[in-house]
Parts: sequence; C-alpha cells; structure tokens
Amino acid sequence: DINVALLKSTNKIKSNLISKGEILEGSVKKRKITPETYDAATEMMYEFGSRGKDTLDRLMIENIDWKNGVIEEWSTGYGHKGTEARINIPLKEVIPELWNKLVKVKGDRTEGQLFKTIAGEVLTRNDINKLNKQYLPKDIVLTGEKGTIQIVDYRRMATTDASKTGRADI
Repeated sequence: DINVALLKSTNKIKSNLISKGEILEGSVKKRKITPETYDAATEMMYEFGSRGKDTLDRLMIENIDWKNGVIEEWSTGYGHKGTEARINIPLKEVIPELWNKLVKVKGDRTEGQLFKTIAGEVLTRNDINKLNKQYLPKDIVLTGEKGTIQIVDYRRMATTDASKTGRADI
C-alpha cells in the first residue's frame, strides 16, 4: 500500500531531521521552523484528516486541556460542508506518542496557535509544502497533480485509509 510505504519512509526522514536538530527553512528563508513542529503538524493532519487551515490556524493552545491530554475544542471554521468543531478528543489516551509531540511543540506558551515558527509566526501551508518537497521521499511515485505531497494530501491519505476500513464517513 502506497500510504503505508510513504508513512514509514516519511516518519524515518522526520525522525532523522529531529535527531540532527537542524532548524528548517519555511516558505522563505527567514521563516525558521523546528523539525519537531513540522513533524507534529503533519502528523496531526494525517491522523485526523484535518484541513491545513484547521490544523495550522485553528488548533489553539488554550482549547487544549494540557493536564488531562484532551483537545477540548478544535474548530473547523464556518461554511465547510458536514463539519463541526471536533470536541473532547482524548489524544493523550488514544495516540500518546503524538500527544508528547504536541507537548514539546507547545513549550511554555499558554495561548495562540499551536504550530508556529521560531519567531512566533503561524505556520502556513506554503511552509509545509516547501518542507515536504525538500525532505520527503522522492522514490515513491505519487499520483497528485504536483508529484509531491501537498498539505491537502494528508487529508486524502486519511480518507483513503478510512475507506479501507469501511468507514470513509469518519
């Protein structure tokens, strides 16, 4: 399965980036991003099939119960067909490895968007797309329009995986 191969390869690459500890460059050179932030943001998009805007702009630190590991509210914005805010997601219990990544990304901040550059700017789809193009596997043939993994592809992968379980509606 292409998603499984891609995820294994991607996880290894992101793990190596974290081990090296080198700061990554976003859509423009001045946008510095930690590899941990890149890893956690892309994993959230894949695990939840969330839109980039939902993950990068609407996942707020103050809407997460950091003591109990629960995302209390995660807005999906207005006007999206068939979507409502995600509420009471027991992330620490269900995906503890991802929860630990979020805790590290949050650091000592108490409010604002979770995924930010080192300078405190909100991560953008252009940042993620640039990093994907730069770091993700070139040996896996992708059928997307651009031949690289774009931010929208995380949602598509989650939908594809859900449909294989007979639950594309989740």
